[in-house]
Amino acid sequence: MIRAVLFDVGGTLLREETYLLGATWDERRVQRLREALGRDEPWYMAVAQLPEPEEHEGQRHRQETRLWIRSLLLEHGVTTTDDEVERIRAACCVPSLEGERPREGALAALRWCKERNLMVGLVTNVLWRTAAESLADWTSRGAADCIDTIVTSLDARWRKPHPAMFERALSGLQVAARDTVMVGNSRAADVAPAKALGMRAVLIRSREGSTSDTAPDAVISEMTELPAVLERWL
Repeated sequence: MIRAVLFDVGGTLLREETYLLGATWDERRVQRLREALGRDEPWYMAVAQLPEPEEHEGQRHRQETRLWIRSLLLEHGVTTTDDEVERIRAACCVPSLEGERPREGALAALRWCKERNLMVGLVTNVLWRTAAESLADWTSRGAADCIDTIVTSLDARWRKPHPAMFERALSGLQVAARDTVMVGNSRAADVAPAKALGMRAVLIRSREGSTSDTAPDAVISEMTELPAVLERWL
Protein backbone atom coordinates (compact mmCIF):
# COMPACT_ATOMS: atom_id res chain seq x y z
CA MET A 1 0.00 0.00 0.00
CA ILE A 2 1.39 3.40 -0.95
CA ARG A 3 1.37 6.42 1.35
CA ALA A 4 3.04 9.09 -0.77
CA VAL A 5 3.59 10.25 -4.34
CA LEU A 6 6.58 12.26 -5.52
CA PHE A 7 6.30 14.28 -8.72
CA ASP A 8 8.89 15.71 -11.05
CA VAL A 9 7.81 19.16 -12.26
CA GLY A 10 9.14 20.22 -15.67
CA GLY A 11 7.79 17.91 -18.38
CA THR A 12 5.70 16.02 -15.82
CA LEU A 13 3.34 18.37 -13.98
CA LEU A 14 4.18 21.21 -16.37
CA ARG A 15 4.11 21.05 -20.14
CA GLU A 16 7.39 20.86 -22.02
CA GLU A 17 6.35 23.84 -24.17
CA THR A 18 6.80 27.37 -22.82
CA TYR A 19 4.40 30.25 -23.29
CA LEU A 20 6.55 33.22 -22.29
CA LEU A 21 5.33 36.23 -24.27
CA GLY A 22 7.52 38.90 -25.81
CA ALA A 23 10.90 37.62 -24.60
CA THR A 24 13.01 34.53 -24.07
CA TRP A 25 13.61 33.31 -20.52
CA ASP A 26 17.13 34.80 -20.68
CA GLU A 27 15.78 38.17 -21.81
CA ARG A 28 13.19 38.10 -19.04
CA ARG A 29 15.93 37.46 -16.48
CA VAL A 30 17.88 40.45 -17.79
CA GLN A 31 14.75 42.61 -17.44
CA ARG A 32 14.29 41.44 -13.86
CA LEU A 33 17.97 42.10 -13.05
CA ARG A 34 17.58 45.70 -14.26
CA GLU A 35 14.46 46.09 -12.12
CA ALA A 36 16.00 44.49 -9.02
CA LEU A 37 19.35 46.30 -9.15
CA GLY A 38 18.10 49.60 -10.58
CA ARG A 39 20.83 49.87 -13.18
CA ASP A 40 22.21 48.23 -16.31
CA GLU A 41 25.35 46.09 -16.32
CA PRO A 42 27.19 44.39 -19.21
CA TRP A 43 27.26 41.04 -17.38
CA TYR A 44 23.49 40.59 -17.05
CA MET A 45 23.10 38.28 -20.04
CA ALA A 46 26.07 36.16 -18.96
CA VAL A 47 24.39 35.58 -15.60
CA ALA A 48 21.01 34.96 -17.25
CA GLN A 49 22.67 32.24 -19.35
CA LEU A 50 24.57 30.73 -16.40
CA PRO A 51 25.73 27.25 -17.46
CA GLU A 52 25.04 24.18 -15.33
CA PRO A 53 28.27 22.16 -15.09
CA GLU A 54 27.86 18.38 -15.09
CA GLU A 55 30.45 18.25 -12.31
CA HIS A 56 31.46 20.59 -9.50
CA GLU A 57 34.91 20.01 -7.99
CA GLY A 58 34.80 16.43 -9.27
CA GLN A 59 31.32 15.71 -7.87
CA ARG A 60 28.74 14.70 -10.46
CA HIS A 61 25.29 16.26 -10.12
CA ARG A 62 26.48 18.78 -7.52
CA GLN A 63 24.68 22.15 -7.78
CA GLU A 64 26.18 25.36 -6.41
CA THR A 65 24.19 28.10 -8.13
CA ARG A 66 25.22 30.90 -5.78
CA LEU A 67 28.89 29.96 -6.04
CA TRP A 68 28.61 29.78 -9.83
CA ILE A 69 27.11 33.29 -9.89
CA ARG A 70 29.93 34.64 -7.74
CA SER A 71 32.60 32.92 -9.87
CA LEU A 72 31.11 34.18 -13.13
CA LEU A 73 30.99 37.75 -11.83
CA LEU A 74 34.63 37.52 -10.72
CA GLU A 75 35.47 36.65 -14.33
CA HIS A 76 33.86 40.00 -15.21
CA GLY A 77 35.86 41.80 -12.52
CA VAL A 78 32.90 42.14 -10.16
CA THR A 79 33.09 41.21 -6.47
CA THR A 80 29.84 40.56 -4.60
CA THR A 81 28.55 40.05 -1.08
CA ASP A 82 26.30 37.14 -0.13
CA ASP A 83 23.31 39.50 -0.08
CA GLU A 84 24.10 40.77 -3.58
CA VAL A 85 24.43 37.23 -4.92
CA GLU A 86 21.06 36.36 -3.42
CA ARG A 87 19.41 39.42 -4.99
CA ILE A 88 20.84 38.40 -8.36
CA ARG A 89 19.65 34.81 -7.96
CA ALA A 90 16.16 35.88 -6.91
CA ALA A 91 15.92 38.28 -9.85
CA CYS A 92 16.80 35.45 -12.23
CA CYS A 93 14.02 33.30 -10.77
CA VAL A 94 11.24 34.19 -13.20
CA PRO A 95 7.88 33.05 -11.79
CA SER A 96 6.87 29.83 -13.49
CA LEU A 97 3.38 31.19 -14.06
CA GLU A 98 4.75 33.66 -16.63
CA GLY A 99 5.61 30.98 -19.15
CA GLU A 100 4.73 27.46 -18.02
CA ARG A 101 1.37 25.70 -18.01
CA PRO A 102 0.27 22.49 -16.25
CA ARG A 103 -0.15 19.35 -18.30
CA GLU A 104 -3.69 18.17 -18.83
CA GLY A 105 -4.88 16.48 -15.67
CA ALA A 106 -1.91 17.57 -13.53
CA LEU A 107 -3.81 19.68 -11.01
CA ALA A 108 -6.60 17.11 -10.86
CA ALA A 109 -4.04 14.37 -10.15
CA LEU A 110 -2.60 16.36 -7.24
CA ARG A 111 -6.08 16.84 -5.79
CA TRP A 112 -6.93 13.16 -6.33
CA CYS A 113 -3.90 12.19 -4.25
CA LYS A 114 -4.85 14.49 -1.38
CA GLU A 115 -8.47 13.33 -1.42
CA ARG A 116 -7.13 9.83 -0.74
CA ASN A 117 -4.86 11.03 2.07
CA LEU A 118 -1.69 10.44 0.08
CA MET A 119 1.19 12.75 0.90
CA VAL A 120 2.54 14.68 -2.07
CA GLY A 121 6.05 15.93 -2.72
CA LEU A 122 7.66 17.74 -5.65
CA VAL A 123 11.25 16.86 -6.56
CA THR A 124 12.62 19.19 -9.21
CA ASN A 125 15.88 20.17 -10.88
CA VAL A 126 15.95 23.96 -11.13
CA LEU A 127 18.84 26.39 -11.42
CA TRP A 128 17.24 29.43 -9.78
CA ARG A 129 14.17 28.41 -7.75
CA THR A 130 13.94 27.74 -4.01
CA ALA A 131 11.22 25.57 -2.48
CA ALA A 132 9.51 28.73 -1.19
CA GLU A 133 9.47 30.24 -4.68
CA SER A 134 8.19 26.99 -6.14
CA LEU A 135 5.41 26.90 -3.55
CA ALA A 136 4.47 30.46 -4.53
CA ASP A 137 4.10 29.27 -8.13
CA TRP A 138 1.76 26.46 -7.09
CA THR A 139 -0.13 28.79 -4.76
CA SER A 140 -0.84 30.97 -7.80
CA ARG A 141 -2.24 27.88 -9.51
CA GLY A 142 -4.49 27.13 -6.53
CA ALA A 143 -2.69 23.89 -5.67
CA ALA A 144 -0.59 24.75 -2.61
CA ASP A 145 -2.91 22.80 -0.30
CA CYS A 146 -2.17 19.65 -2.34
CA ILE A 147 1.59 19.76 -1.70
CA ASP A 148 3.25 18.60 1.51
CA THR A 149 6.91 19.14 0.65
CA ILE A 150 9.04 20.53 -2.17
CA VAL A 151 12.68 19.66 -2.82
CA THR A 152 14.53 21.77 -5.36
CA SER A 153 18.05 21.07 -6.52
CA LEU A 154 18.95 24.66 -5.63
CA ASP A 155 18.13 24.01 -1.97
CA ALA A 156 19.48 20.46 -1.85
CA ARG A 157 22.63 21.45 -3.78
CA TRP A 158 22.35 18.18 -5.68
CA ARG A 159 20.56 17.48 -8.94
CA LYS A 160 18.57 14.40 -9.82
CA PRO A 161 19.45 11.59 -10.29
CA HIS A 162 21.51 12.00 -7.11
CA PRO A 163 19.75 10.10 -4.30
CA ALA A 164 20.02 13.08 -1.94
CA MET A 165 17.09 14.73 -3.73
CA PHE A 166 14.79 11.77 -3.15
CA GLU A 167 16.03 11.05 0.36
CA ARG A 168 15.32 14.65 1.35
CA ALA A 169 11.76 14.35 0.05
CA LEU A 170 11.17 11.05 1.86
CA SER A 171 12.53 12.57 5.06
CA GLY A 172 10.29 15.61 4.68
CA LEU A 173 7.23 13.41 4.27
CA GLN A 174 8.43 10.89 6.89
CA VAL A 175 7.65 7.94 4.64
CA ALA A 176 9.64 4.91 3.54
CA ALA A 177 10.71 4.46 -0.06
CA ARG A 178 8.73 1.21 -0.30
CA ASP A 179 5.53 3.16 0.43
CA THR A 180 6.21 5.82 -2.21
CA VAL A 181 5.68 6.26 -5.95
CA MET A 182 7.81 8.55 -8.12
CA VAL A 183 6.16 10.09 -11.19
CA GLY A 184 8.45 11.63 -13.79
CA ASN A 185 9.28 11.99 -17.46
CA SER A 186 12.90 10.82 -17.32
CA ARG A 187 14.07 7.23 -16.98
CA ALA A 188 17.55 8.41 -15.97
CA ALA A 189 16.65 11.24 -13.59
CA ASP A 190 13.35 9.97 -12.14
CA VAL A 191 12.71 6.26 -12.71
CA ALA A 192 16.17 4.76 -12.18
CA PRO A 193 17.09 6.59 -8.94
CA ALA A 194 13.63 6.06 -7.47
CA LYS A 195 13.72 2.34 -8.21
CA ALA A 196 17.25 2.11 -6.80
CA LEU A 197 15.93 3.42 -3.47
CA GLY A 198 13.03 0.96 -3.44
CA MET A 199 10.17 3.11 -4.74
CA ARG A 200 7.68 2.32 -7.44
CA ALA A 201 8.00 4.54 -10.52
CA VAL A 202 5.59 5.82 -13.15
CA LEU A 203 7.02 7.20 -16.40
CA ILE A 204 5.03 9.83 -18.27
CA ARG A 205 5.92 9.91 -21.95
CA SER A 206 7.75 13.00 -23.18
CA ARG A 207 10.21 14.14 -25.82
CA GLU A 208 13.13 13.25 -23.54
CA GLY A 209 15.16 10.36 -24.90
CA SER A 210 15.83 7.39 -22.63
CA THR A 211 19.31 7.13 -21.14
CA SER A 212 18.53 4.30 -18.73
CA ASP A 213 17.46 0.69 -19.12
CA THR A 214 15.55 0.73 -15.82
CA ALA A 215 11.93 -0.20 -16.46
CA PRO A 216 9.16 1.77 -14.73
CA ASP A 217 6.28 0.02 -13.00
CA ALA A 218 3.83 1.82 -15.28
CA VAL A 219 3.88 4.13 -18.30
CA ILE A 220 1.29 6.82 -19.01
CA SER A 221 0.84 9.35 -21.81
CA GLU A 222 -0.97 12.04 -19.81
CA MET A 223 -1.56 12.86 -16.16
CA THR A 224 -5.24 12.06 -16.64
CA GLU A 225 -4.19 8.38 -16.62
CA LEU A 226 -2.32 8.53 -13.31
CA PRO A 227 -5.20 8.03 -10.83
CA ALA A 228 -6.11 4.68 -12.38
CA VAL A 229 -2.51 3.51 -12.00
CA LEU A 230 -2.20 4.67 -8.39
CA GLU A 231 -5.57 3.14 -7.50
CA ARG A 232 -4.08 -0.33 -7.99
CA TRP A 233 -1.50 0.32 -5.26
CA LEU A 234 -3.79 1.78 -2.58
